[in-house]
Amino acid sequence: MFWRHVVTLVLLLASATVWAESIDLNLRGNSIQIQYGFPMSEENPEKSEFHLGALYNENQNLMGDFGFLIHNTKSTPDNPPEDISSRSIAPKFIITSFGMKGVITNTKPSALSSVALGVQVHFSPPSAPRVGILGQLYYAPSIVTFGGGNRYTETSLRLEYEILPQTTAYLGYRRIEFGLKLLPAIIFDSGAQVGMKVNF
Repeated sequence: MFWRHVVTLVLLLASATVWAESIDLNLRGNSIQIQYGFPMSEENPEKSEFHLGALYNENQNLMGDFGFLIHNTKSTPDNPPEDISSRSIAPKFIITSFGMKGVITNTKPSALSSVALGVQVHFSPPSAPRVGILGQLYYAPSIVTFGGGNRYTETSLRLEYEILPQTTAYLGYRRIEFGLKLLPAIIFDSGAQVGMKVNF
């Protein structure tokens, strides 16, 4: 059952390339996640992006999310701001992003949802511009968590390597947790992951 859904998500991934600016696919031993990204503005595509995606695990739990990130980019001394339009990791030194996303799941005993605020930091050392480190945190308190939940927390950290100008492979760790009002917290996903992100 799990692998049948994996195949379905991969087919959706292939069909989505006609409109997505970037596709991010990552796998764990018991889960798969697909994220699509596209710019909020065609004039400054590197400054902001919409994203939406889905995460499915072998417990037949499905989580969908959608949101946006606003990027604050800083260039290295050897790469002035006018070169920032390149989509490769190399021209960027530090990218700090802030955003928001909505999350909904089909967990039992009830579906859970939240609206979370997030921060993301990407660092690429000048001495190794094809290498990147990306950290991410999303949090939603009780006031914006619904369906019996009282908080949502998502943390991730990954090490990236640019194998091609528009393709980045990575190895990372992710933890997604819903706190519940009357029951122990639900850990929706937790552990190491391997993935690849492709820009178009």
